[in-house]
Amino acid sequence: MKKLVVFLNVIIALYFFALANLYFWGSLLGFFGLAFAKPELLKNPWTFIINILLAPFLIYGAIIFFRKTENKYNYGLVLLFLILAETQIYRFFFVTNNKLEMTDLTNLAFFGVPILVVYLTKYLNTKYVSGH
Repeated sequence: MKKLVVFLNVIIALYFFALANLYFWGSLLGFFGLAFAKPELLKNPWTFIINILLAPFLIYGAIIFFRKTENKYNYGLVLLFLILAETQIYRFFFVTNNKLEMTDLTNLAFFGVPILVVYLTKYLNTKYVSGH
């Protein structure tokens, strides 16, 4: 069971690392590159700024999932929940005008599945590895 927990920790760390790079570099590209092609993207740069600010927290999350601290699971859960809430609230109020679309369900799966994996890993770690 310990090997499964270590494997899931590595998977979560890689997910955080990939998400951080996607947020940072994708937002920079969108903010500076695509803004010249579509100037209407700069009307509300909120998403770009928030994604760039969240990237260091995701990198830190990737780093702590390689350590043996117990707080990494709480940090990961809170961070993923904040990202999911920010994404959904922004889309619900500013993009779709109070309507749910298929993209909202995709976002829920994109962030909800990792939330479940982090929670499962936390449970497995406390139940079988730590012996609490």
